[in-house]
Amino acid sequence: MLTRSFHLCHLEISKTIRQVFRGEGVLLNNSEKPQISVATIAKRRLISGEIVKRGIGSFVVRGEAIKIVENLHYVPIGLFLMSC
Repeated sequence: MLTRSFHLCHLEISKTIRQVFRGEGVLLNNSEKPQISVATIAKRRLISGEIVKRGIGSFVVRGEAIKIVENLHYVPIGLFLMSC
């Protein structure tokens, strides 16, 4: 029996949108100056010009939580394919 629906967190998006429209604010906020992000980390050596078809959930890269101030030139995992 599920007591906490962690795997259904994507369903919170519509709930949050409704809350914002009602003026209740957002469910989660990463602030105006976020300190933590998820960086793209290669699982193996990548070859220059190599095409990575899928970032999140691939066998080529993974995401890792990082402190932004210590990794100023990181590529966010959610934007990885846009930068390839």
